Amino acid sequence: MRKDGENARNASDGKHSSHDSHSFHPPERLLPPRGDYQTLLSFQKAQIVYDITFRFAHKFLSRSDRTVDQMIQSARSGKKNILEGSKAALTSKETEIKLTNVARASLEELLDDYKDYLRARDLKKTTSGLRPFVGNIKWHWPRATAISTRSAAWSV
Repeated sequence: MRKDGENARNASDGKHSSHDSHSFHPPERLLPPRGDYQTLLSFQKAQIVYDITFRFAHKFLSRSDRTVDQMIQSARSGKKNILEGSKAALTSKETEIKLTNVARASLEELLDDYKDYLRARDLKKTTSGLRPFVGNIKWHWPRATAISTRSAAWSV
């Protein structure tokens, strides 16, 4: 307290001058809060990749081939880690980033398995090599303004 009875008060604006440099301004969020993983385009695409990989592996690979399980697990891991990262983002951005990187690594591993499949069979790395499989997919999207992969159905 000062001798005149004032608490370091600035007479012109009525604020404490000792606290001006310590005022708290919440930082702007670099990433918005998440948790709604189903709206993430990355999750929607990962879900489609999983569905196609599951059908691809069972249709074109031998049941005794370990690649079947590896490809399906990589696709599943990619999808599930996006989901878990989105949920974790509500409490920890660091955990969200780590899980997102795990998902990316899993999907990169899956991509490499697809490249191995093509290379081992002397197939070209073009979409036309998969056209017999992908061309038979019929998409049935619900009539809605917001398309959700959860409500989409497809058949081969």
